[in-house]
Amino acid sequence: MKSLIIIKGLAKSEKLDWVTKEELGNYFLDLDVFQKIYSIPELVNPSTDVLNRSYGSLVYKRFMEALILKMGKGCLIVVDMNEEPIGAIEMLAKIHGYTIFYNIQSVPQDFCNNSEDYQLDWK
Repeated sequence: MKSLIIIKGLAKSEKLDWVTKEELGNYFLDLDVFQKIYSIPELVNPSTDVLNRSYGSLVYKRFMEALILKMGKGCLIVVDMNEEPIGAIEMLAKIHGYTIFYNIQSVPQDFCNNSEDYQLDWK
C-alpha cells in the first residue's frame, strides 16, 4: 500500500524523535531541510532576511519536486508539515493513489515556558 504520513505538531524535536524511534528517516522529507539547503548564510541577519525569503518559492518548488518524484516511485513518504498548507500534498497523494495517515504530536506541558528546549540547532 502506498502510504503518506503527515506529521504535525509544535515541537520539532518531538516530531524528529518520533521519526527516529519508528526508523523512518529514509522516508522523511522536511521543508525545513530544503530551506537550509537553499538559504544563503551570509544573508541571515535582520537587515537582509527579506532576500532569503525571496527564495521561498524556489525552496517549496524543490520540496514538491522531491515529493512528486517519490510518489511516482510508490515509496513510503513521511513529511513534516509545520504551518504549511497541506491541500496540495493531499491532492497529489490522491492522484498517485496514496493513503494518507496523520501523526499529530501533542504539545509538551512545558512547551510555553521552555520552547527553546524543543527547538533544533540547524547550524
